[in-house]
Amino acid sequence: MSNRRPASGGVQQGVALLEVLIAVLIFSIGVLAAIGLQATAISTVAQSKDRLDAAMVANEQIGKMWTDPANLVAVSNQTVYSLPNGKLNVKVTPTTDPNVSQVDVTVTWQPPGASQVSTHTASVQISKG
Repeated sequence: MSNRRPASGGVQQGVALLEVLIAVLIFSIGVLAAIGLQATAISTVAQSKDRLDAAMVANEQIGKMWTDPANLVAVSNQTVYSLPNGKLNVKVTPTTDPNVSQVDVTVTWQPPGASQVSTHTASVQISKG
């Protein structure tokens, strides 16, 4: 008796190892894609929070002006601490009606590492009562 292997068995050697390596490669690509998706989601949530904070600051300023329409004053580059590099600007413009003023509230901010300044503007007309 000889210890020879059949010819077809020799061709199959290493196929299981190759299949495992390909499976690990596919799994690794999937994990990397999930990590990239998570990073994008975190960035998007941070941007959404900044936009929400800017809208809240603008609405709060408009609310203050509505409660005291006789003393509408412009504001220039007031610091907004709830936003990264946040600034508040208020422009008060008279309209054709002497009892009504156009108020434009602009909030700007620039997140760390961002090259562009983000802006939120709210415009209202306030009656002086």
